[in-house]
Amino acid sequence: MGWIFTISFSRAARHQHATGETEAQPRDRLATATRIGSLSSIGYPNGLNCHHPNRVFDARKTFPENLASAAVRTILLVKFGGLGAKSIRLGRALLQFRDSIRLPIPVPMANDRTTADAQSLFDRGHQSLQSGDFPEAVECFTRAIRLKPNIAAGYRFRALAYLELGQRIDALNDLDQAIRIRSDDPMLYADRARVLYRQRSFAAAIADCDRALNLDPGLAPLHGLRGECHAANGETNKAFADFAVAMEQDAPNIADYLIARAELHLELEDFEAALADADAAVERNPESSTAHQTRGMIHRALHHEDDAEADFTTTLKLDPDRVLARLARATVRLGLKRFPEALADCDTVIEALPGLPKGFEIRGMARKFSGDIAGALSDYNEAIRLNPGSLLAYNLRAGIHYQQQQYNKAIQDHLEALKRDPKSAGTFNQLGWIWATAPDPDIRNGTRANECATRACELTEWQEAGYLDTLAAAHAELGDYEEAAKWMEKAIKLAPEHEDDYRTRLSLYESDKPYRGNSALNARQQ
Repeated sequence: MGWIFTISFSRAARHQHATGETEAQPRDRLATATRIGSLSSIGYPNGLNCHHPNRVFDARKTFPENLASAAVRTILLVKFGGLGAKSIRLGRALLQFRDSIRLPIPVPMANDRTTADAQSLFDRGHQSLQSGDFPEAVECFTRAIRLKPNIAAGYRFRALAYLELGQRIDALNDLDQAIRIRSDDPMLYADRARVLYRQRSFAAAIADCDRALNLDPGLAPLHGLRGECHAANGETNKAFADFAVAMEQDAPNIADYLIARAELHLELEDFEAALADADAAVERNPESSTAHQTRGMIHRALHHEDDAEADFTTTLKLDPDRVLARLARATVRLGLKRFPEALADCDTVIEALPGLPKGFEIRGMARKFSGDIAGALSDYNEAIRLNPGSLLAYNLRAGIHYQQQQYNKAIQDHLEALKRDPKSAGTFNQLGWIWATAPDPDIRNGTRANECATRACELTEWQEAGYLDTLAAAHAELGDYEEAAKWMEKAIKLAPEHEDDYRTRLSLYESDKPYRGNSALNARQQ
């Protein structure tokens, strides 16, 4: 019947990384200037600094002269950040201010609470941003705003501090107010678009990109961000169009847009186009960990395990902190039956991010295949505790229960999995298999087995050989051996590589005998 569950990194999972829910995000401590939100992702946890070569934002257009000291003005002379390619996808867009200080940074002032000079408070707020003291930055900008409430920059830079503290709603409120004050500033719309993107408010982010580009059509990186939003909304043609414009107008960062497009091709299962773009990105920027990681994911989807492992290994050499790459390499090593190495990868992930359920799910599989059943069960329990909505963790734990001949517990876990995804073909298949083949007659239920196996086949358009195998076993349990043999023969045609195994059961059905499961078989299938 086969075990068909796979470890995948879906758009939703990748966006969790993008929003900081799974992968630790490095913080550029504003060593040269401030940035708005790293928007790094599962795919691009560390972000890429992509700069438009010809655009400079001058703070003198935002600060009135009496509030813009020479030091503050030069701190705010920043290049307009571009599109960083997100590891499999969401979270790619970042706006990072850097490499633009032309005068010394103001000497930090004592953190007193008596200063009533707005300029001094702005200076100190920027110094706090640069040093990573974001609560102090919020305090300084808040006091400056009280003194000068009609200066858009105060709200904008307080938004930066709020973003670093993870307070996105506060950041959005500040950007809203800044736009009320300076509705003609494209940078404000660009900033807000990136925050909205991170909030998964893609339509609103697209609207802000449109406004910014109408005010300044030369902001090529915003085409990249808008392309990401269109892709997230399923508007693939618009996404491809935006990526093409970004590549045309922002040639120095073309590798990042190639990665973005490669990941969209991957999502659409156009593997040839995805691999071509990823190869081009690696060729243009061989030191890009993101490019290697993306290509590794494509090789993994193509079942090129050796190539995938090589790319993930290169990714980790370039950036050892990429959790997605390490998890993906662990799954590849599982497929290659290199369980100790898969375990080592999972241990590293769990040590870095003990709250990441996927790490426990994958380590549980590695432990199970290594013969550590108790360890596997412990990992699945922890994965479920961390994420009670996990379909996979319940199904994996059910496999352990089945192997231990605790069939009722296995059925209960599979039913819990179905509550989380009523269209999970794999879950229906496993339930069908238990009810059709369990050695305990009190557990077997041919009618239920047939219903579940039929549903699994319907969901996969009758093209999954393992599910046809389960359907055959269900018919045999009902005593309909002719029908059982018919489906078994179809399974053999679909998966000739399993012919020996399938013919063993076919011979039983041709002899009017049902199949009864055993723990050895289950160890292979579950």
